Amino acid sequence: MVYHLLVWIAVPIVFGQQLGYNDCSRRAGPPIPSTVPIWDGSIETFFDDYRPLADIDRFVSALASKYANFVKIKQIGTSFQGRPIRVMEMTNGWGEKPLVYLQGGIHAREWIATSTVLYIAHTMLSKAAAEGGNGPVSTMLSGFVFAFVSPLNPDGYVYSWEVNRYWRKTLDNRTRCESAASGVDGNRNWGFSTGLLISAPGSTTRSDIIDPCLDTYEGTAPFSEPETMAVKQYVEQSQNRSFEKSTTNLQGTQVAAPGYVAAFLDYHSFAMMLLPPWGYSAEWPTPPDGPYIKELCEKMAGAIQRSSGNIFFSGPDGLPADPGTAPDWAYGAMGIRATMTVELESHTTFCLGKEKIKPVGLEQYEAVVALVDHLVAKGSHPSREFGLWAGMPPPPPRGSASAKKLWLQEEIPAASHGQSWHRQLVTPVCVAAASVAVAFVAAASWRKWKRGWSQSPTQIVEADPECIE
Repeated sequence: MVYHLLVWIAVPIVFGQQLGYNDCSRRAGPPIPSTVPIWDGSIETFFDDYRPLADIDRFVSALASKYANFVKIKQIGTSFQGRPIRVMEMTNGWGEKPLVYLQGGIHAREWIATSTVLYIAHTMLSKAAAEGGNGPVSTMLSGFVFAFVSPLNPDGYVYSWEVNRYWRKTLDNRTRCESAASGVDGNRNWGFSTGLLISAPGSTTRSDIIDPCLDTYEGTAPFSEPETMAVKQYVEQSQNRSFEKSTTNLQGTQVAAPGYVAAFLDYHSFAMMLLPPWGYSAEWPTPPDGPYIKELCEKMAGAIQRSSGNIFFSGPDGLPADPGTAPDWAYGAMGIRATMTVELESHTTFCLGKEKIKPVGLEQYEAVVALVDHLVAKGSHPSREFGLWAGMPPPPPRGSASAKKLWLQEEIPAASHGQSWHRQLVTPVCVAAASVAVAFVAAASWRKWKRGWSQSPTQIVEADPECIE
């Protein structure tokens, strides 16, 4: 306790910087103590502001205590720095049911993603309790188990509160980057398409995000980080258990037993987009899964617009191709058709004001209701094109001498020559933003050197946030 207090006081003095808790300019020290929100412990006031990790842990425990009939808490892993990674499972009547999985906060600075997943969980519980077990939300909980993990990156989240509000990655001690902390981009570390990009018809290339000091560093290997590995093992356990109990219908088709993962949502900010697979090629999956996923995106985008008036773009080509994302793995390796990255508000900043927490959470709750309606109406069975029920083996390890070609490259069509207007627009914007950032950092470094700073600032050029998910 004393150590943390000294750090919060000493670091700003050393670096000459002390700013508000949610100020995106705060990159080298804790916030001004008087700006840090103090939670009174009431569940009803939790979403009045953003909360440090300790308060989030208290909140989740309070939900489990208040709604004990609906909630179970499980630890599914431990972060690099030893913090527990917990999943909050929720249902009405325990048993083997399809599971809807939601995660937020794999990118530390995206606080609105962390709060939104928690908001959805709380809203679902409070509505179900108010219904007395007999109503639309109770019915939804009777048909599915919901699983919430937020924040998935607890180490990075703490670092974003105590040191660098703009920190994106996990934390580890493997590399030092010009006096900055080190870590891995958790959304480039998922195994199915790690390091793969399709940029032209028939052209599959390796990504170049192997520099540990990049914000998008993919890690030493797929699932090298304990955070992504924890989710991998949790989801795989459900899929394997269901697959082992599969039956065969009269047509000779395998039918999954209850308990499989029916949906996988990964919350981020910011761009206001729904980004389904394939992330690594920015192309829709082929039929029959492609139309199923596209209809789901349209329904969720419609629910968001009816709730808040916000218009969300939906499609895999909203941003340039990205390798190693969670939805690519969830669909490609696990066969979960209802999967996507949800990019929340806004279009301008990661440091969204606290007044946005509730409206963003509400619109996303309505999107989850639309997701469940789609699962009920169109089916939630895992894909028969990818994953266990497709009869496909997992992709071979990267660099395997025996692997002639990654099987996923043979199954997924390469990206077309034509790009959506989003990609045509985003790419030059990224280039321009990076150029401006380089010039700004260079100018700032020169001014600080002229003033006689004994230690030059960390020179990390951060790409325009809309260029990466």
